[in-house]
Amino acid sequence: MINTFELPNDIDIEEYEGFVYKVKEISSGREYCGQKHFWSYPKGSKSKKKRKESNWKSYRTSSKHLAEAIKNDRNNYTFSIIYLCKDNTLMNYLEAKMILLGDYLCTDDYNGNVRLNIMTKIKDFNKRYTECLYLS
Repeated sequence: MINTFELPNDIDIEEYEGFVYKVKEISSGREYCGQKHFWSYPKGSKSKKKRKESNWKSYRTSSKHLAEAIKNDRNNYTFSIIYLCKDNTLMNYLEAKMILLGDYLCTDDYNGNVRLNIMTKIKDFNKRYTECLYLS
């Protein structure tokens, strides 16, 4: 299977929990924003010793509608990693930020059914935010 998401060779995913991404339909310009974890963990554990690499390289989207469209015409889509994040809170925040600032909810883009998950009282948020790696 062709990798969907690719990273520059000098990026070590060991340092990151996951990424926020964008899928773009080339023919229409429609877009979708989402997030994906680099790691899967046994239920109830967040131990780095027990984690396994997820299917992030071949992952496409959690949107059933978009996944079906991609399945029918894979070459009509681009997949871009926008942010690399060291924790879940930042992934949630940056995904929500992209969706809201990009007006995805007010357009005919693929993010029509969105559940935004943002935690409050985030300790050291500003410091952690500056540690994200912006790729695009």
